[in-house]
Amino acid sequence: MQYLAARQDLTHGLLTLYNKDNSNDMKSYMILGLGILGLSACQTTSDSAQGGFINGLNAINSGAYEKQSENLGKQTAAERSRQADLRQDLRILKAEYASLQRLIRTQSSNLSMNNSALPLGMGERVNSALIAIEPSGEVSTQLNELRRSIAAARALVAELANLS
Repeated sequence: MQYLAARQDLTHGLLTLYNKDNSNDMKSYMILGLGILGLSACQTTSDSAQGGFINGLNAINSGAYEKQSENLGKQTAAERSRQADLRQDLRILKAEYASLQRLIRTQSSNLSMNNSALPLGMGERVNSALIAIEPSGEVSTQLNELRRSIAAARALVAELANLS
């Protein structure tokens, strides 16, 4: 009997101790649970460029960061290739314009050797076509300027050929 009484006292004491500590622990668990619930309600995205640490971790874990990095690399390579193509086109157009300038010089000097006078205003057009142009700005802008200059030079070459 004594054993049972001692055991009941010990059990009662432990339960009392557990209940006292449990109330504080329970509050802590409730606060922790509410905090986790609050954070889980936050919207996460796989875009590593949007919002904070948790989204960054989510993007890394889901592989979205690597995919985004790979896509940016592909876009950069495509843009570099496009710019290289535009620069190549620019070199070709500059060479064509230089060729037209040489042809204009030749036709102009042939006309002056034949003592043929240039019509009014054509001398200014010849001089402006012979001025070396260095387009500035973006490559696409330079290409457009050169195309206009080439069209004007071709028209001038045709007019000069008719005068010969």
